[in-house]
Amino acid sequence: MIAKHLEQLKNYNTLMGILAGLNSSAISRLHQTNELLEKKFKQIFEDLNEKASPEKSFKKLREIIDTCGRPCVPYIGMFLIDLTFIDEANGDLVAFEGHSEKVPNFPKQQMVYKAISQVLNFQNNILKDYNLHRAEPCYTFMLTLPAMNENDLWELSLEREPRASQ
Repeated sequence: MIAKHLEQLKNYNTLMGILAGLNSSAISRLHQTNELLEKKFKQIFEDLNEKASPEKSFKKLREIIDTCGRPCVPYIGMFLIDLTFIDEANGDLVAFEGHSEKVPNFPKQQMVYKAISQVLNFQNNILKDYNLHRAEPCYTFMLTLPAMNENDLWELSLEREPRASQ
């Protein structure tokens, strides 16, 4: 339900974090626990996973973000992937017809500018658009939550549902 609420808030970055956690191997292996969930929650989870699918360079998520209006916290991973592909697929210098020396690749720089300016466009008004306030004691509680590494999560998962029980 938190993930669904994040979708309603148009906070796709945190939504992706929640989905990543729920899709982790330590959680996705818990078949008995999953069977206890109400059908409506399973459907919400499926729908959100479909919208957030990385297929075709996050095509569905990009369409949602492009049309959702403000305020919106886009998934930063999309932009980082874009910047990585731009950098890896395009050289910094290119040959210019009729010249022996290479020149700066201005189309590459324009692509980098476009990706970064999109992030800045979302970022500029985000604090005033959301009008969020710190809610104690929830804020302090969230800051003090313990974090577990993947190995500890896997061990806890096996403790909850041992392999033999599957």
